Amino acid sequence: GSMALSAMTLEHPDTQERPDVLLSSWNNCIYHYSVQYGRVDFEFMVHDDAVSCLASDQTHVVSGSWDTTVKVWDLENLSSSCTPIRSIVDSEHVIHSCDIAPASSSSSSSSSLLCV
Repeated sequence: GSMALSAMTLEHPDTQERPDVLLSSWNNCIYHYSVQYGRVDFEFMVHDDAVSCLASDQTHVVSGSWDTTVKVWDLENLSSSCTPIRSIVDSEHVIHSCDIAPASSSSSSSSSLLCV
């Protein structure tokens, strides 16, 4: 079938391998698309309204929505039955974009900064 997509991110954007793709749609879902097999492996409903943005790094996926929430997901445990490891609620504003950036370019730690 066909669907309107709202956002896309690579599952592991910094790897040399061909990463799988995470897609979101206006139907409140995220889809895991296998590039190797050319199909959607699984989907899961993640928000109460349209998913408007996605971002990922080596360990996390972030989704933002018209429901005014941002959710952080553990990339290693991503499945059709997973729950977010963190939910950030902003009861006033629709989330239009999100990104994950290193906390400091000179830092050797693995911490990241969430930008909304």
